[in-house]
Amino acid sequence: MAKLTAAACQKLGDGKHCDGDGLSLVVRGAHRSWVFRYSIHGKTRETGLGKLSLVGLAEARRLAADARAKVRSGVDPLDEKNAAREERRSTVSAVPDRQRTTLAVVRSYHARFVEPVRTTKHARQWINSIEQHIPQTLLNERIDRVQAGALLDALQPLYASIPETARRVRQRLETVFDYAMLHGLAPANPASAVRRSLRQSKRKGCFRALPYQDVPVFFKAIRDGSAMSARALEFLLLTAARHG
Repeated sequence: MAKLTAAACQKLGDGKHCDGDGLSLVVRGAHRSWVFRYSIHGKTRETGLGKLSLVGLAEARRLAADARAKVRSGVDPLDEKNAAREERRSTVSAVPDRQRTTLAVVRSYHARFVEPVRTTKHARQWINSIEQHIPQTLLNERIDRVQAGALLDALQPLYASIPETARRVRQRLETVFDYAMLHGLAPANPASAVRRSLRQSKRKGCFRALPYQDVPVFFKAIRDGSAMSARALEFLLLTAARHG
């Protein structure tokens, strides 16, 4: 059986795709997550190892290897995970409110998972995109109190004006809320809930036009250009061609 590759993990369609030794990637629509299947005490069980957006192929294999070692020593990984989750739930109330704000959790995730693996420039862009485009009221709100409707109201104007930036901010927040849910700091993921509700507003009315007296100068500037985009625009002006 062929092993998975990092590139294939991003492209595989719906289904359960085995990597071997009990490790599989489960794909359902936009959701991709790792599961580990094992047998212990006469029972066959499965435990999740995390979403692909948070856990890459190499990390998933390492986690699966750790789980196999536990099974060999008689420890059930799923029971251990459930026990750890209950312990987190019992202690999460002791976390100070200032460490449970959206901004605090964003920065915690950034420090653990973004800064160590990204360039300095990209890591700075990652955190700045959230801090600059999400209202301070939401960033200062406790992350478990952030509602999908409020997040949608914050993202919709950005999506209408700079859709690509809005998509990146939403995707980054989605991974942060997943991280918060994993650590018992948030009950749900509002960034995931608003994905289908975001709409890019269509521009209405006429676009600005170049005065016809300026067309000769503009055309000469295009003709003097060497880029393929200049040739394409020249062709468009000469033929009035439409995209169809």
